[in-house]
Amino acid sequence: MSGVKHALVVVRGGIAEVFADRDVRAVVADLDHLERARRGEGKVTPLHASFKPLLALAQVDYPTSDAPESATDEAWHLPNDRKPEDRNPADGLGLRLFRELDARFETMGTIVDRYGVMTLIDLWWLTYALLEGKGECIQEWSDSRVSEVLAELPSGAEYARFVLKLSELGELI
Repeated sequence: MSGVKHALVVVRGGIAEVFADRDVRAVVADLDHLERARRGEGKVTPLHASFKPLLALAQVDYPTSDAPESATDEAWHLPNDRKPEDRNPADGLGLRLFRELDARFETMGTIVDRYGVMTLIDLWWLTYALLEGKGECIQEWSDSRVSEVLAELPSGAEYARFVLKLSELGELI
């Protein structure tokens, strides 16, 4: 990875959003996630060893590895030749949904506690679909309460356009 520009984002509480030019490799060192992993509550993907100098500069003790599965780039990249008028109208909806969820709920666990794990999973799929910007819808089955969560958000009606509510038998409601 020599000759490539690197960026390290260190997160202590909160959610990181990383955007970079296409010639920059950026990774996130989420210290809260690392602490949970050290307590045995999950795993952390090591950062690629090429980020060691930046970790040292930031005085962060975070696992690194030369293994192929180590994190080498976690940024959203836009082509340098993309013009603002070429943007998809759905661009930004996924990011806005994520920000509104973060502002409304203290943690993602709060969503699970109030609405169930299937609701959180469906919210992740909806966020992913919106980030992809292809106008795809997700299917909300009867054991999910995505519509209720979206109703609590400032832009909920806008996101709800991308949710198909299905009965237990898979019939559109």
